[in-house]
Amino acid sequence: MTLNPQTIIAFVGGLGIGSIAVAIVNHLLGRKAKHQDAAFAARKEAIDGLLQAYRDASVSPTEEVLKRFGYWEAQINIVCSERLSQAVEKLKLSAPGTSEREEADREMRKAMRDELKLAS
Repeated sequence: MTLNPQTIIAFVGGLGIGSIAVAIVNHLLGRKAKHQDAAFAARKEAIDGLLQAYRDASVSPTEEVLKRFGYWEAQINIVCSERLSQAVEKLKLSAPGTSEREEADREMRKAMRDELKLAS
């Protein structure tokens, strides 16, 4: 079998296009993974901040603490699911020590676990 120059050029060119295609796909997958990692980090930070503010508000509901809770609630509204935002709102509207608060707290924690893809 003899190889003519056109066959060799076509073969080498095919390898080059394949390499370029693989590089493009790898780049796009890498960008997607970085975006997903950044989105997860933002959700985790918002949830951590809200939980800390919620604990602080339970212990000492000062104006400063309530403002911090509001800040983290806003972050939740921006970077997390509507379900979690609604659970936080339900928690805010419930009175401490009531069955409504306990139910709202359970819903919020479940939504947080789902948001972070943790086992329920």
